Formats: sequence, structure tokens, C-alpha cells
Amino acid sequence: MARQKPSAPQHIEKKEPTKEESEIEDIESLSDDEDIPEGSPDELCGQGQILENANQLDDAIQYFEWAVRKKVIELSENADPATAELMPEMGIYWLRYGDALFSRLEASDEIFGVEKPDNEASGEEDDDAKLAWEAMDTARVCFDQLLASGSFVKAENPRLDNLASWLDWAVTQGTPWVQHEFDEATSKALRAMAYCRVRLGDFKMGFQVYEQAVEEFASSVKICAEYGLSYAKGLEAALPLAQCLMALQSPQSVPAFKTCLKLIEAEKSQSTLSPERATLLDQTYEDLSKQLEEYESVKGHIGETLKEAVEHVQGGFADEEPLPQPDPTEPVLDLGVVSKRRRKENDQQFGEGRLKEELPDRLKEERQDRLKEERQDRLKEERQDRLKEEPLKEYRSKEDGLKEDRLKEERSDRPNGVSATEERVSSPGGAASAVPAKHSPGEGGSSGRSTTEGSAAAAAAGAGAAGIAGA
Repeated sequence: MARQKPSAPQHIEKKEPTKEESEIEDIESLSDDEDIPEGSPDELCGQGQILENANQLDDAIQYFEWAVRKKVIELSENADPATAELMPEMGIYWLRYGDALFSRLEASDEIFGVEKPDNEASGEEDDDAKLAWEAMDTARVCFDQLLASGSFVKAENPRLDNLASWLDWAVTQGTPWVQHEFDEATSKALRAMAYCRVRLGDFKMGFQVYEQAVEEFASSVKICAEYGLSYAKGLEAALPLAQCLMALQSPQSVPAFKTCLKLIEAEKSQSTLSPERATLLDQTYEDLSKQLEEYESVKGHIGETLKEAVEHVQGGFADEEPLPQPDPTEPVLDLGVVSKRRRKENDQQFGEGRLKEELPDRLKEERQDRLKEERQDRLKEERQDRLKEEPLKEYRSKEDGLKEDRLKEERSDRPNGVSATEERVSSPGGAASAVPAKHSPGEGGSSGRSTTEGSAAAAAAGAGAAGIAGA
């Protein structure tokens, strides 16, 4: 049963609908609070985090939605609701919800190359894909505003916009970058920004759009390098970046994996490293080194072993470097919360990269187009192979026909109806035997003999002459 649309707070009811609000279709107003439980946005997010840790994603997602709607209500007291939901403070809320939605999507068969039969297709999962993308991309827009505001001081690290140049620089340095100390709130905010880009990259990577995934992972690595975040956080983005470059057979894949090794070496040099973390890094370093050596020797793909190693490392890093946990006593940027909504593409007032509802569908279409092109190429190659084989078959057929004609001619010339070729094959000496065929006395003379008979007679004459000479 559809839920009735609750009434908005009094101060919002007095406002005329804006152009932004009029473009929103089929959504629940983010400023409705009738069905939201008691508690602050921080408390609702805390409950959602507990449920998410218990793998109760459906309930966790609902709490994250309530949290974001309640936060929009708070921010709408001094701003238009359509503007409030895109304010920098909302970034962490959108991220938490989008991450939870995407986690539920990852656990399904909707992406990562596994296609469901038509009778099992779920519109709800398609909706999850759109909502997950929109929530995480909205978080990115909010975070981009926060970075553009200059609230965070960049560390004294090289800021190279070119990925190839940065990778080359990182490989030649003793450490990829110098870590910078931040206060807890700033550190959590920057880590959330880097993680947002990683999850956007994971989303695109799941749909096998590797070129776009590379851009997201590279943006995350850039944030880590420019602001001097931990090597663990940088490795969280550098590993899938290297994996995507490897899938694209890019020449940058080798320096990308070498950068991962540099990050592992840098983190292992820290005295605060736990024994469990050190063991994980040692295993990862060994696996990556072996796979990189194999790749450089054959210039081929790394294979499933590396993929499993990357997934294993990502899982370990996620446990070691969790998303910011909500704390009601700290400012909003300390919270680990997001929520959801569905809306059309907004204007460009907050920079490029606005939400695109059609992106998940477009990603699926691009993947289907690639599969179709691959199938057409495969069929074309098979057809070309058949065309190459047909002349050979035709030649062999003609050759067999000519052989049969020759055998018929030989049989017609022989009195016993057996050709010389067949006679040689059937004789005890095989093809090397040359037994003269019998003939009547009246058939003497070379004109009445076959070539084989003439050869046998000549051989007998030669043997007789040799015997005479010996006598």
C-alpha cells in the first residue's frame, strides 16, 4: 500500500514550489517528517550503522533515509529545501545511504557480469541501482563544494593532474606522498570524500565501464595524495585503479601496481602497525609482486588470482579503515550517514557532474552493446574461417574426382579390370612391388602391355644378361 504524503512543516507550507521542486517526479518529499521516528539525524544514523554492521541492510537503509530527510528539515529552516539537500553538510549523509544501497546491490546478481533470466528480473533492483548512483553522486557534488571552499589545507605534496605523470613520480619516490596530521573532524571528512570516489568507481567497474571507473579511482588517489591521507586509505583506491588499468591493457598498469607496492612498503614502515595488518600487507605484497612479475614477462593479463587478491585486500582494508562512525556529540562532518531520494538532473550551479538518472541504464546499454559487438566479431571470424576452408574442400573434392577418373581409365586399359595402382597396393610387396600381370601368348609385344609390364620385362632381360656375363 502506498504511503500517504505527510504534510510539510508550517514554515515550508507557506513557500511557493520552486522550479527545482516542480521537476521532481515520483519521490517522497525530503522535508516530510510525519513518519520519521524520534531522534536526531545523528541518532538515526547510529541506529542505521548498527543494523548495517549486523547485515540487516533493508532496515539500515530505512534509517539512513530517515536521517537524511531529518537533516534536510533542519537545513531548510534557513534555506530552500531543494538547495538544502545539496549543501556541503549533506555529503556524508548521501554517501552513507548510497553505500548501503550499493552494498545490497553487490550482494545480488544484478551486476558484476551475472545476468538474471527475464522471469527473475526485479524492478526493485533496477531502482536500487539508480538510487545508489544518485545518492553517491549527490554526495560527490556536496563534497566537491566542500573542497572548493578551501576549508582544508593541502599538504606539501605534488599535485599532478596527469595520471601517468603522477604514477611515474610515485614509483620513483621513496614514499608516494607525505602523510599529514589533521584534527579528527577534518580527517573523517577527507576520508569520506576519498571513499565516495572509490564507491563510484566500484559502481562503474561493476558495469564494466573501466575507463570511467579509472577516473573515479584516480580522483580518490589524488585526494589522498594532495591532502596527505593515510597510506591505507590511498591503497584502498590504488588497488582497484591498477586493476582497471590492467583490464584495459593500459601501459600505466605496471606503474600503478608498483605504486601499490610502494604504498604497502610505506605503511609497513610505520611503528603503529598491528600484527594482523602487517601479516595482511605481507601476503598482499607477495601476491602482487608475483603477479606483476608474471605480467611483465608475458605482457598479458594478470588473471583471476590477482582479482581475488585485490578483493581480499579491499575487504581487509575496509575492516581496518571503516567509514566515519556517527557521534552525536561531534559536528555533522563527524557523522557516517546518508539517505536517499530520486530526482531529475539539476542545473550546473554547483559545478559539473550533475546527477543523471539515466546513467545506470546507459551503463547497461553500453555493456550490452559491447557484448553484441563481440558476438558479431566472433561470428565474422567464424564466417571468414569457413570461407577459407571452402576453397580447400572444393579443391580436395576435385582432386578426388580426378583420381577416380584416372583409376577408371587404367581399369579400362587392363584385361583383368584392375588398375596398376590397385594392383601395387594389393600385392604382398605393397606399393614397392611390381609383379607383372599375366597375359596370353597372343598378346605379346610392347603395344599390348601396360607400363608396369614393360618395366618388369626389361628388368628380367637385364637379369638374364647379367647372368650370361657372369658365366
